[in-house]
Amino acid sequence: MGSSVYLYKNQDTLLDLVTKGTEISITDWFFRIKLIDCISHFIYLFPDIAQDMTGHLLNMLHDTDYRVRLYLARKIVVPFQIWEGHNELFHDVCSNIGVKMVQFSNKIAVKSREVLAAGPQSVPVIETVLITLAHLSVHSEEVEVECAFMISAAAAIETSQRELAYALFDSVSRTLSYASRNKYLDQLTGPILFRWVACEMSLVSLVEVQEIFGFNSSESKNFIEHICSWLLSFLILRGDAADLNWISKILSQPLSAVIKGYFVPIFGLSIAARCGTGPEKDLAETVLYDSLLQFGEISESERDDLIRKHMVSIVGLLLSVSSTAHQPEFPYFSREILAFSIKTVVDGFVDTTDDDLADTVVVDKINIFRADRVFKFLLAIHQQVADASHPRHMGHRLCAIEVLIDVLGHRVVHYSTCFYIICIVGNYIWRQPLQGQCCNILTKLLTAFNASPTTETVSALGMQLQLLVPKLVTCCLSNDKERRNGNGDSSKVLSLLRQLTVDADPLLYDYIRDLEPLPALDCLKDIHVFHASLSDSYASRDQFLKFVNRAPHLPAELFLLSLRMHHKKLLLGEIICRGDASVGNADTVSCWHSDPDVVSAVWTLVDLCSSSSVANEASSVLADFISRAGISDAHQVIFHVPNLTQKHSSQLQSGSTSKDDKLCSDYGISDDILVGLLKLLKTYLSDDSVEIIDVTSQTLRGILSTSKGVNSLQCLDSLDKSLLMVHSRGINIQLVEQTLLGLEKYSAGSLEDSDIWQTDGRSYDQWLCTLVSSLICHCDDIILRLCRSLVFLKVEAAELLLASALVNIAGNVDSNNSICGLISSKVEKIIFCDSNHLMKSVNLFLDALNVVRSFYVAEKTRDCPSNTPKVGRSARSKSRSPAATPSSSWKKVYWLSVDYLVAARAANRCSCDFATLMYVELWCEEQFNKLALGPPDFSQDESLPAHMGLLVAAFTHINEPDSIYGITLANEITSQIIRYEHEGDWSSALEYYDLLVRSTPKENLGNFAGTVLAGPSAVFSKAEEKNWKMHKGLMRSLQKTGCSHVLDFYSQGLTNQKTCLQQDSEFIDIQYEAAWRAGNWDFSFFIPYSSQPSSRSRNYCLFNENLHSCLRALQSGDFEQFHGKLSHSKMDLVLALSNASKESTKYIHSTVLKLQMLDHLTMVWDLRWKIYHNETPKSYVGTDEFSPIPAVPTRNQLEFLNKEWNFILCQTERNLDLFEPFLAFRRTLLKILGCEEHLIDHLFQSASALRKGLRFSLAAASLYELKELCCHRDQQTMANTYFLSKLEEAKLLRAQGQHDMAIGLGKYILQNHTDKKDITDVYRLVGKWLAETRSSNSRTIIEDYLKHSVDLTEFHKSPDKKYMSRQCRTYFHLAHYTDNLFKSYEERLSSNEWQAALRLRKYKTRELDTLIKRFKSSSKGEKTDYSVKIQELQKQLALDKEEAQKIQDDRDRFLSLALQGYQRSLVVGGKYDLQVVFRLVSMWFSLFSREQVVKSMIKTTKEVQTYKFIPLVYQIASRLGSSKDAQGATNFQNALASLLKKMAIDHPYHTIFQLLALANGDRVKDKQRSRSSFVVDMDKKLAAENLLKELSSFHGALIRQMKQMVEIYIKLAELETKKEDTNKKIPLPRELRNICQLELVPVVTATVPVDPDCRYEEGTFPHFSGLLDSVMVMNGINAPKVIECIGSDGNKYRQLAKSGNDDLRQDAVMEQFFGLVNMFLQNHRDTSERRLRIRTYKVVPFTPSAGVVEWVNGTVPLGEYLLGSNRNGGAHARYGTGDWTFLQSREYLTCEKDKRKAFLKICDNYRPVMHHFFFERFLQPADWFQSRLAYTRSVAASSMVGYIVGLGDRHAMNILIDQDTAEVVHIDLGVAFEQGLMLKTPERVPFRLTRDIIDGMGITGIEGVFRRCCEKTLSVMRENKEALLTIIEVFIHDPLYKWALSPLKALQRQKETVDTDSCLEDSQEACEGNKDAARAILRVKQKLDGYEDGEMRSVEGQVRQLIQDAVDVDRLCQMFPGWGPWL
Repeated sequence: MGSSVYLYKNQDTLLDLVTKGTEISITDWFFRIKLIDCISHFIYLFPDIAQDMTGHLLNMLHDTDYRVRLYLARKIVVPFQIWEGHNELFHDVCSNIGVKMVQFSNKIAVKSREVLAAGPQSVPVIETVLITLAHLSVHSEEVEVECAFMISAAAAIETSQRELAYALFDSVSRTLSYASRNKYLDQLTGPILFRWVACEMSLVSLVEVQEIFGFNSSESKNFIEHICSWLLSFLILRGDAADLNWISKILSQPLSAVIKGYFVPIFGLSIAARCGTGPEKDLAETVLYDSLLQFGEISESERDDLIRKHMVSIVGLLLSVSSTAHQPEFPYFSREILAFSIKTVVDGFVDTTDDDLADTVVVDKINIFRADRVFKFLLAIHQQVADASHPRHMGHRLCAIEVLIDVLGHRVVHYSTCFYIICIVGNYIWRQPLQGQCCNILTKLLTAFNASPTTETVSALGMQLQLLVPKLVTCCLSNDKERRNGNGDSSKVLSLLRQLTVDADPLLYDYIRDLEPLPALDCLKDIHVFHASLSDSYASRDQFLKFVNRAPHLPAELFLLSLRMHHKKLLLGEIICRGDASVGNADTVSCWHSDPDVVSAVWTLVDLCSSSSVANEASSVLADFISRAGISDAHQVIFHVPNLTQKHSSQLQSGSTSKDDKLCSDYGISDDILVGLLKLLKTYLSDDSVEIIDVTSQTLRGILSTSKGVNSLQCLDSLDKSLLMVHSRGINIQLVEQTLLGLEKYSAGSLEDSDIWQTDGRSYDQWLCTLVSSLICHCDDIILRLCRSLVFLKVEAAELLLASALVNIAGNVDSNNSICGLISSKVEKIIFCDSNHLMKSVNLFLDALNVVRSFYVAEKTRDCPSNTPKVGRSARSKSRSPAATPSSSWKKVYWLSVDYLVAARAANRCSCDFATLMYVELWCEEQFNKLALGPPDFSQDESLPAHMGLLVAAFTHINEPDSIYGITLANEITSQIIRYEHEGDWSSALEYYDLLVRSTPKENLGNFAGTVLAGPSAVFSKAEEKNWKMHKGLMRSLQKTGCSHVLDFYSQGLTNQKTCLQQDSEFIDIQYEAAWRAGNWDFSFFIPYSSQPSSRSRNYCLFNENLHSCLRALQSGDFEQFHGKLSHSKMDLVLALSNASKESTKYIHSTVLKLQMLDHLTMVWDLRWKIYHNETPKSYVGTDEFSPIPAVPTRNQLEFLNKEWNFILCQTERNLDLFEPFLAFRRTLLKILGCEEHLIDHLFQSASALRKGLRFSLAAASLYELKELCCHRDQQTMANTYFLSKLEEAKLLRAQGQHDMAIGLGKYILQNHTDKKDITDVYRLVGKWLAETRSSNSRTIIEDYLKHSVDLTEFHKSPDKKYMSRQCRTYFHLAHYTDNLFKSYEERLSSNEWQAALRLRKYKTRELDTLIKRFKSSSKGEKTDYSVKIQELQKQLALDKEEAQKIQDDRDRFLSLALQGYQRSLVVGGKYDLQVVFRLVSMWFSLFSREQVVKSMIKTTKEVQTYKFIPLVYQIASRLGSSKDAQGATNFQNALASLLKKMAIDHPYHTIFQLLALANGDRVKDKQRSRSSFVVDMDKKLAAENLLKELSSFHGALIRQMKQMVEIYIKLAELETKKEDTNKKIPLPRELRNICQLELVPVVTATVPVDPDCRYEEGTFPHFSGLLDSVMVMNGINAPKVIECIGSDGNKYRQLAKSGNDDLRQDAVMEQFFGLVNMFLQNHRDTSERRLRIRTYKVVPFTPSAGVVEWVNGTVPLGEYLLGSNRNGGAHARYGTGDWTFLQSREYLTCEKDKRKAFLKICDNYRPVMHHFFFERFLQPADWFQSRLAYTRSVAASSMVGYIVGLGDRHAMNILIDQDTAEVVHIDLGVAFEQGLMLKTPERVPFRLTRDIIDGMGITGIEGVFRRCCEKTLSVMRENKEALLTIIEVFIHDPLYKWALSPLKALQRQKETVDTDSCLEDSQEACEGNKDAARAILRVKQKLDGYEDGEMRSVEGQVRQLIQDAVDVDRLCQMFPGWGPWL
């Protein structure tokens, strides 16, 4: 700064010095060069006083020394850079160059003849002059053209200078960013040629220098044609007939023809010159009216015709000669002149004066400016701008847009026009020199919009704001950076931004509000504030969602800025809000359920990130979003992001086409793909590349000339439609053909050429575009062929259309047979081969094959169409495949004859695990001719067969616990290890790994080490690789079992032994993990330089190494290391996630957990090293001040961290594989922080979690560490912790099976722990354990432990949840234990032994009486004997009586304790509600005659919330007024009525329907009245009616409306119909048509959730709004009717109204039972993880014979799918070609005597085909696997539950399959409790497990998923056997539940035709009660106890036996043939 001030003070002195320097006359050339430097610098410094210096520089231009001139050539540009007036400067330069040259811009042009006359000139001087001119052309736009012309002219005259001229032009073009000199000179050709003609240069010399313009000497004609459009105009203007004739001679055409051929440029330039003001004005006039006519030999009228014919081209030419110069030189013109010229041409030759120039808007009566033509004008302009690589030329070309806007006027607001203008301007506005001009164009456009705002224009501009504003903001950002560097001006951009936002029309505010928040720049402050005020109404979450929608269109810089801004809000907790984790319900805590949109947005960003240019920076920010979103379900099999559909759905819609499109086949492009294509084309219309836009518009023109294209356009929104419609000229096949020809220029290679298929050495985009383009050559679909050029250029289009192209070729396989074979072999050998490392290509082809499969499936279903499904079994619409004509030669499922095993291996390589499974199954089916794994391998070979290896790899990667058991059945150690690792049995895995490592031959180890030492590129053999895997497996096992010390030493040993391990990333990662777990911060692993990039594969991305570094930096406070490693690690993980297959659920989950660890680290850094002014910050977006001393956080500061921790606990749902690393991480973190209190809590929590996850060694380690910590702390403060740790230790001992030690430790705690508040749990646990191990008497257990525990909880009352839960548990355990004792006493009192003892006592009493009588009458001597005997007997009887009394007293006491305990546990908490309610109700019903029971019942009714009894409302109601309860029943009946009344008042919707059904108990149709099926109990009817009367004062209106609805349904059910109405719709009876809305009554089959608070406001359920006008009459003896009920929510609820023989109450009770079993399955960890459940539906009986059944939508009976509705079609007809039919098979089994032999023969001739159901309906492999899994699980659960309740009659029409989820639904549940054995042909199988059912389970069949799910279901039922027995007891003793089959019903069940004669039943007497109830309960109890064939079985043994029985040929062959045992 000081030096510059000094310079300016002394500038005069410096001037003198420089001036003197110039006066010195020195011959030294070097001095003169230095002088040039000196003068140049002086001019730079003091431009104001340096003008005189220029003369010295100019004088040196003709210096005698070549070197001086050459140096000056570069420096002469300085005055041009400093001063304006370049033309004058240039004139001075030209005057001083010392040679005569052809010039035009001089005041007097120097013509060629003058130069030639001057004779030869000095060559060296000319050289330096040309170099000087080249430099000037680069630095001065004003003289550029003149310099270029002078160089060209010099080269033409002086042949020796031509090479130099070429080189100079090359150099200039490079400097100005042109690819070649011809591209550069294209920009200047017009002005150069004009000068050439003006300076009278010969055209021959022009041709001689054609190389300058990029033409070879042999291309003279081409060159002349190239320049003719300019040259002819200039020659005609000059009237140069000789040259014109010379041109016509060269072109070999008459001059008139040449003139006509180039009429457009000649006329265009002439009209522009005539309208202008230049010297050419008069010449142009002459041309237009004279020369043109003369040379062209045309009349005026012909001229006018030519003008009209070529008007569009003329306008296009005029637009191309625009210039932004102040006074443009011919042949360029100013904007005003061109606008006036266009108006003149289009609106006719009008005599206008210059005043009219102001209004340039064209009237355009002849519609020249139609929207599609304007598009073409803009396309041409865009091409010209793109061709101009330098801003100085681009500006002139962009000027054409300004001319166009001036001319168009209001028409410019057409959506297509403004869209394209904004697109072009948006592409160039970021260039600083063009910014002003671009802003002017946009301002003009905006003015046009503001002039006529309509809704259309506002929405058009609003849509464009989303694209435009971000670009303008990006300009401001870059200008802001430039401004800091001293240049950059945003004023015009800011002004435009203000016009678009702050000053915009208020109609645009809605669109402005949706813009992305602006960055916080000073210059944008006012706009930022304005936008913020508009978008105040949006929450941060909504803004984030909008940002994600906009993200793909945002410029990268702005995208990153916005992401960071949203990240700050995320950290403040404004975007992702979570529920309370303390509730413990993952659904409420996770935002996956509460806010799926945000989750979907986060994962959309993950996908975007991988392709973004700022992926690295964005990834580390995005990591926190992913971690806060978390995972949805730790047990989900498929990773489904909510609301996100797949990129290109393979569910193709019908591909039918119109008759106009003759070329289209049925295998053409499908409608949804076409719509996707149109949307893609719409985005391509705003592409950066003009070539893309051009091809897009041509493609669109072709597509929209077909009817199919026009129809698809209707699916787009109106703006998009209007944008695309511009390219449509109506349906026109000729135009399609023309377009196809026009697009042929993009040639693709032949498919036979392997290079087209090879992915190596080419980018993915290049490979795919070329390949798809080549494939399309073989397609016959018009639309696909039209897209050929597009797919050659755009990879997204190629991805979209690959599958369609394959389908199109495949569909015409007959004509394309050889191509099919060729494609198949190339796909198999090149794409799917192991050497193809482009995983994206493999994925793409796997997806494409899926699409081809959808067509194969469609064809199969068409070949053998099944009869249409029954009404209402809605087929899955989205899986309907294209309708096409059958093709005869589909070779394989995928048509491409690819080896399925090769495809499976390829799928496995790119982690597509489900696709791997699918292909392996297909391979096995093909290989073994059935769906089986092949014969089991028990050979010595340790390696698995290839297909088994692939299955194992896939099953171990997918998040499914059971499949692996279906395949690891062999004896190999590897199989065993896989199973151990899967089960988490790491100690067993460790032993086996050790065995394998030990048994590896030693020489292998030697070789192993040796090869490695040879160099890093050494290749390992398979044996070595396997051996190394074993080492790593062993290390992993050591780590998982917690043997960290052993692991440490083992790793060190391996490192020393094998140096190669330094290359192995997994080995390094295991060690780093061990180091951070152990807190070993000194650990580091030296990794030498590796020449192999793959040696540290991205698979592992060394997360643990980064984590170790971060933790170490956290420990030491190294900020840079910490944040560097942290963001690097986050980036790695996010990029890995974005590239991961979405099928790898396990991998995604573990990666998300890792990101959560890193998120915790960020929070913890702030706690440890930041100084907070506020003690409890809201979050961690704090200041950046650092404390030099680490702080120990307070409890308040850790609160947020703990919340996050609880969230993670909740989301992982105790999935230890996910959860355990986080436990270890948190432990390490708390150690570093020094938070001992928290660490102690955490260790305690860890021990508990690990114990529950059965990781006992790790739990013990946590407890040990906890003990150590407690020892070092103050004993008083630690007393409670110490107590808790001891209690946890006792639980651990118990879990490990050391019961005595656990009880002993519990007793020790009781003796030594003083705090009575916490001790209750210990008393309860010790009591419970003593009871379970039966190691103490009942009195001790009750009095000393359980009761004591209850008393203590009562004593220390507290309102918190934890206490209430503990109290509930305590009461329950006491009640449960005493209840068991009560039951055992009851059993004892009713046992045979006790009855015998009673008889004996009676006998002895009689004996005593006899003795006493004899004693009285005996003699004295005898009296002594008698008295001894009497005393003995009296003693015995007294003892007996005492014992009996004691037992009865104890029993009553136990009963009293049980009733009280159960009642209290219901009052206090809800954990055991289900079990307790059932047991209580059971006790009430069985012991109703006991007063204490009734008293307890009354008390319970008063104190317990009634919602807890709702599950048993039906059973409670059915006891109402029962005549059975005679003795002492009045009190019981009163208690029952009061309970029901309370329930009905609180929960009317769940209770009153049952009461109404009871009140209708006698409503049986006359002809059914005498039947035994219906039990009518008048007492119940009256009791129910009385109760309803009482309730009418509470719910009068509701009961009235309910009765009304019930009446409607009964009438419908009993509606008489004719036989011919079957399967037809009939109108609703008149009296039912005008039903008013029943706003109080819910839709009877809708689910109304039970509200514990009894609040059922309107809107909480859908109410009954009426029925549809017609009902469908179904087939059946009583003609059930399908009706559709309309709910108030707008949904239609389909229902079945039934009336007849079958009592719906039976089905209702069974469905209720299934619902309760579902609750047990849901509450158990193993079954809830597997989502095991029985599908239920609602059954509502209204009378004994009528009721409503919920119609199960979207299902099809299994029999209908397999056989069709007539039993002669279905899947068996489609896939079982050549097999017997069902009817044949049935006939054969019926007639043959030897049933077994007949059955086996049928099996040989009847292949199972059920697995095709999943192939047909689920086209994505992931959906295919998930649906089949759901099916298998569903079959397993329903089989086990069906077996327990003895469910029979399971023929194929009684099992429905859901077409969306593939779960099975059992209907018609009338044959239960083993009544199937009573049928004429007894059912001897426990459940239906026939061949087709098994076939649906896939390749592993009954092994794996099915068997394990059966075991888990049965295990849960056995665990809950007491509750289930209670339920069944309640059901079976239900007086209304008539479950035993009458003989007639049994006969009817197995009749082929239904017998309508009902008089047979009249003879049967009404059955009193259920005589077989006890036997039925006993059988259920036996099943639940595990008794099969009289032997006790384990769960596994019982399941094995049941499956064996179910598939036993001997049992199946004896089944009723109609049941279809072979099916």
